[in-house]
Amino acid sequence: VTARTQAIEWQNLANKLLADLSLRLLKGHKTNVEHDVRCCMPQMAELLGSDHIFWLSFDHDNILYRASYPESSEQPPIDFSDMFKVKRWLMAAQNVALVDVDNFEEDALAELDFLKDVGIHSLAMFPLTDGRKSFGILAATNNHRSLTWNENKSLLLTRFATMLRGRPCFSPVAVVWFAESPASSFSPRQRLAP
Repeated sequence: VTARTQAIEWQNLANKLLADLSLRLLKGHKTNVEHDVRCCMPQMAELLGSDHIFWLSFDHDNILYRASYPESSEQPPIDFSDMFKVKRWLMAAQNVALVDVDNFEEDALAELDFLKDVGIHSLAMFPLTDGRKSFGILAATNNHRSLTWNENKSLLLTRFATMLRGRPCFSPVAVVWFAESPASSFSPRQRLAP
């Protein structure tokens, strides 16, 4: 009974978060998008069990930090030029990629080196794409432990990212990461299941 109650409470909080973000984005001015998203990031991090949330966008060859939680998070420069797994994932991904330094693919050494250099132990990310080109990433990270992940968290990250897809200030660039975890497709009316 307790596990079921906790799952329902998590679902309610996740749905409230998505509704709050949706209202913020509908009511807000397009110059305040980062602020509106940043206001929802603490609860998003709590629901996902992550230390950090990052919203990154691609502008030609640059990767820009649009918003992050906590706001004081380090924002190291990111260069995808040698990260071929990232490029392939961004070109084809429709699912959440779940990455952990403890079980890394041998052909992703540049990605592993980058994560170790910036102190990330575990990462879940979802591409922001128009179906043809990736123009950003929404990522949840932990520095010292693996993310505890499930389909509901994948769905939450996916839905949150989907709300960011239509936000202004993106430069759609065919930028071109890692082992994918399955995430079910969803409709706009689908609720997160316990």
